[in-house]
Amino acid sequence: MSEFLRKGWYYIPDIITKEEAIQIKYHNLMGAVRDLGGLRTHYDKERGNVLTCYAPPACAFVMKRIQPTLEQLVGEELIPSYWFSTTYHNKGWMNCHTDRPSCEISVTMNICGDAAWPIKLKDLEGNKQSVVTPVGCGLAYLGMTVPHWRSPLRTHPNDRFMQLFLHFVRKNGPCAEYAYDKNQKCYELLNGS
Repeated sequence: MSEFLRKGWYYIPDIITKEEAIQIKYHNLMGAVRDLGGLRTHYDKERGNVLTCYAPPACAFVMKRIQPTLEQLVGEELIPSYWFSTTYHNKGWMNCHTDRPSCEISVTMNICGDAAWPIKLKDLEGNKQSVVTPVGCGLAYLGMTVPHWRSPLRTHPNDRFMQLFLHFVRKNGPCAEYAYDKNQKCYELLNGS
């Protein structure tokens, strides 16, 4: 059994370059993306004041890039589900939770934000972990079984911290019906249709 499956999480360095992260930041924060869910700034009781974007087209390449790495960690073939970005502001947080079936195998990665703001989790061995991911790096985790959260962000009032979340399901697993988040547009963005 791999370390990822035994512990329920695994740190992945250098998923994208700093230049690619800047491009993603630009497309999300400048409103250049017009996607499935649109850019929405809102108050989320689970996170505070956030800017969210469901399946931003400028990030589809990251799904394709990370998939082989995740398949190696899991030891079986995966199918993409969906991806989204969340931009947190000062005092933002993420409540402790586990994810829905579309998020069987997940990655959270830092797009921008220099604060050492760790994602926290309780791994499958019962240990609490606190992991900081620099820009372009991420943390893979078993989204449905590993509780994860972030304490309130403490930074300058105008600073932002953008995370990209990438979700997959096992091709032959119990959540396979959630491939592409049951959303034709996710399928089309990833398969060029």
